[in-house]
Amino acid sequence: MKLFTVQQAQELLPRLEVELAALREFHEKIQKEWNRIADLAGLEISDPIVADHLVPNSAEIQLLTESARNIVERLSATGIQIKSIEHGLVDFPCLIEDRIVFLCWRAGEEDIQYWHELDAGYSARKPLMDASRSARPDQQLPN
Repeated sequence: MKLFTVQQAQELLPRLEVELAALREFHEKIQKEWNRIADLAGLEISDPIVADHLVPNSAEIQLLTESARNIVERLSATGIQIKSIEHGLVDFPCLIEDRIVFLCWRAGEEDIQYWHELDAGYSARKPLMDASRSARPDQQLPN
């Protein structure tokens, strides 16, 4: 598992903004195409026939899905974890206080300002300042 410093994570933010915007666009297009397919068939989007039989035959959805998958794979290869495409949530594994935690960032935030435990999520994130206050005197927060 790649571990990031705050600075390393920060340096990825411009790229993440662009890539996540593209992912959200693909996601919206896929949803619209699912709705269009269901409407043409006179079915509710939640009908299993849509997912099991109609969508797999859609070249448009296959193309959009493959494009989105390529972006996710490129970003995942950097070591980050995409937690939500819709909300633009990304976690960066990081070592703080001799334990691995996640630096937490949401699209639109200017800087990496939060972290949370590995078993917690966005709602449990804490300011990085809290981490630096509780660190041992001989330990620096990663730059």
